[in-house]
Amino acid sequence: MPDNPFGFGFLFWRVGKALRREVEARSAALDVTPPQFHVLFRLWHGDGILTSELTKDIWSDGGTITGLIDRLEAKGLVRRERDPDDRRAVRIYLTPAGRDREAPLRAMLAAVDAQAVEGFRPEERAALLQALARVAANLGAWETCGSETERG
Repeated sequence: MPDNPFGFGFLFWRVGKALRREVEARSAALDVTPPQFHVLFRLWHGDGILTSELTKDIWSDGGTITGLIDRLEAKGLVRRERDPDDRRAVRIYLTPAGRDREAPLRAMLAAVDAQAVEGFRPEERAALLQALARVAANLGAWETCGSETERG
């Protein structure tokens, strides 16, 4: 393995880029882009949420989330409904087809995870996950990630 003269941040960026590339390649076969997968992942942890909450939970902005939801809706994976208490607010729900994508997309993500830690002993994997959780906490990621279940 080559030396890393650039430090933790650079190496972490490279790993993140490689993970995104692998997820993008594998999720294409399921007709879902990584940003769409991110929306679906959040909705699998509880749908019927306001668009504004979804935007915050996936660290996005209003314009981006609107386009993502448009494309997911066109694929029949989500649906929008006006909030009955506030007609200006919109809630996002999974469709049965959106729920059906959970198992294959989670399996794809598990395969990428397994590839990433191939050759690690169980205790090394546990230490790595603990260290990454600590890095995330140090950078305030848990406070802005939305659902508690996204941590695991």
